[in-house]
Amino acid sequence: MLSDTRGVDVGPYLESVLKIVRQNWYHLMPQSARAPKTEQGEVSIEIAILRTGKVKGMRLVGSSVDASLGAAAWHAIGDSRLPPLPAEYSGQYLALRLHFYYNPSKASDTILQYRD
Repeated sequence: MLSDTRGVDVGPYLESVLKIVRQNWYHLMPQSARAPKTEQGEVSIEIAILRTGKVKGMRLVGSSVDASLGAAAWHAIGDSRLPPLPAEYSGQYLALRLHFYYNPSKASDTILQYRD
């Protein structure tokens, strides 16, 4: 979370956003990340979600993977139809940094990860 929540509990909203993005990501996962190859890596992308739910300002801020894994993460966000921001949130946008972990070598509490 990069934005000030302005005292609003955006947790339920974030859970719905992550669920949508995660589902898209799993469908876009390239074969190189699936068994038996299970390529490893991490991609970090910053986004701004406008009041309407539209994603703007996507920016790759870190990647340790090949282009196909990065593209899957990028399109998982870009192809998502996100709900509008909560009505009680007064900001014009909500800024987030999403981390995509491909086949992490140890168990973690990461929100978006894929392990085949």
